[in-house]
Amino acid sequence: YPLRRQRQMCIRDSNVSEADIGRIAIGQEAIFTVDAFPERVFRGKVSEIRNAPITIQNVVTYDVVIQVGNKDLKLKPGMTANVSVLIEHKEGVLKISNAALRFRPESSKKGEPTEKGKGDLSKRQKFNEGIKSSQGEDGRPGRVWILSSEGKLKPISIVVGITDGTFSEVVSGSLKEGMEVIVEEISKRKGGTGSPPFMRGFGK
Repeated sequence: YPLRRQRQMCIRDSNVSEADIGRIAIGQEAIFTVDAFPERVFRGKVSEIRNAPITIQNVVTYDVVIQVGNKDLKLKPGMTANVSVLIEHKEGVLKISNAALRFRPESSKKGEPTEKGKGDLSKRQKFNEGIKSSQGEDGRPGRVWILSSEGKLKPISIVVGITDGTFSEVVSGSLKEGMEVIVEEISKRKGGTGSPPFMRGFGK
């Protein structure tokens, strides 16, 4: 008698915003969860990208079909899923917390005293030149702050690559693995004194 090995498959329709649809391609890996099994991660692949746009309240999305194995029949029709598609993957890169990229010291927000204007202008020009020279590389310009040996805030220009929303790849720059960067500045209002900024290290 013939023996056939059958595999139960399930097709999931997902809505991808127009801002992200350009990075979706057939064959990319996808993971998702459903409310019925919040602790379980289902895996599949993008099998189809439909060109018909869906517009709801001026929000445009596109239907991306995810094909996933369903041999235990856990997935049921009509289940709502939270889908993530892997659009790029790199190994052995240097990464940094996005909180460090967002950090700006209070002194830079308020502006420096006028008597230091000339010196500060020169520093800003040198920093901007470093940013412009790095824009030609594969990535986008970024800036982080460290504490110098004298205990002063010092900006460092870097080139940032891919990101997962929490960490970003450091493509180039003078940052090294294990260096500490500033992610938050905490000030003590009493007596007008300030505490040292909070620092957190980053690595691979």
